[in-house]
Amino acid sequence: MSDLNIVEVTALGKLVDKQLKQLKDAGETIAPGNHTFNFDVHLDGSLSRGEDTKATPPFAIAGFLKPLLLKYAMGLGKEEGKQWLQNLMSVQAALGAVIQLGADSVMQSIDPAFTALWAAAEAQAKEKFQSVAEKADRAGQTIVVGGLERAEKVETFQPNLLRLPPANFDIPKVKKSGKKK
Repeated sequence: MSDLNIVEVTALGKLVDKQLKQLKDAGETIAPGNHTFNFDVHLDGSLSRGEDTKATPPFAIAGFLKPLLLKYAMGLGKEEGKQWLQNLMSVQAALGAVIQLGADSVMQSIDPAFTALWAAAEAQAKEKFQSVAEKADRAGQTIVVGGLERAEKVETFQPNLLRLPPANFDIPKVKKSGKKK
């Protein structure tokens, strides 16, 4: 387990994500193969976090189209509904044609009155969704300001193999004998 705290790990993650995006945007890639690494990183900066809030989940009309179309088909009657749905959703029919031609190409061929009607209905659906959807907890925005850089290698002290006595070591005195030479 790392000895970094939640603030430090969050800052590291956000700064790494930011630098990784910059490198990828600049066209850098990792070549296939095994890459070894051993480096130290220095981070310097600050992290701030806003207050938690409640937010409406994002609205996507695509999530409502399936139940809408199925309910509509059921309302046409069992046999008529099945036939209508097959004509619409079959890859040999309407859906297949849209896939074959491409969605953008088909959209360019649609009468602007129909696309305006769709846009208005979608905006109203989004408004309705936001008024009835349960608000979810959302963490406050976290902003990290700082830099991520390779740290300079610090040479570790390698003690000399020759061991010197400590500085407070007393050298023993040699006793002199009474004989003179």
